[in-house]
Amino acid sequence: MEDRRKHKRYPIRVAAEALTSAGNVSAVVTEISTGGLKLRTSQSITPNTPIDVIIHIGRQITFGGQVVWVIQKFDQKRAYYQCGIETDFVSDQDEEVLYLRRLENLVKEIVARTRVR
Repeated sequence: MEDRRKHKRYPIRVAAEALTSAGNVSAVVTEISTGGLKLRTSQSITPNTPIDVIIHIGRQITFGGQVVWVIQKFDQKRAYYQCGIETDFVSDQDEEVLYLRRLENLVKEIVARTRVR
């Protein structure tokens, strides 16, 4: 099967806070790329919802964008949700990341610090 993704995805595991107009949701980022994130949450977030995802890797990184898909899953009889987030901007402790090279370097740094082993 051909992979049609524009950006290489990296498996990571880092706690996050997902902020939407409906409130804040605890989450875990399980994949990252220069174009987005995959989250695991205990609450469903509706597709097309604007969202900010905040992680800490010694400093605060904020990914802003929107939810593009949600899948309900079950783990030991408990429901959880996987959400795909397409990012529109990334802020690295008040410095908005605008250039692709800077974003690629930031993604590599996050992967190095949070890699799934």
